Amino acid sequence: MNPLLKLEAFLPPDDFNDVDLLVAEDWNELNAGIIMIRVSRWSLRFMADVIAYRDYHEGEELVWQEQE
Repeated sequence: MNPLLKLEAFLPPDDFNDVDLLVAEDWNELNAGIIMIRVSRWSLRFMADVIAYRDYHEGEELVWQEQE
């Protein structure tokens, strides 16, 4: 990590204002440890769906837990 690098360097350009979620990918595909999410209607709905997932899929085994 480079502490001198501003987080803004990872944001999309201003003309990409329809981008609400940025995630990183590693050897295991989605890396849930690195995520940037814009506050928007879409992101609020997305986070609500993520939180509610286990309530609607009881008993489903998630091998990678938070990575899924």
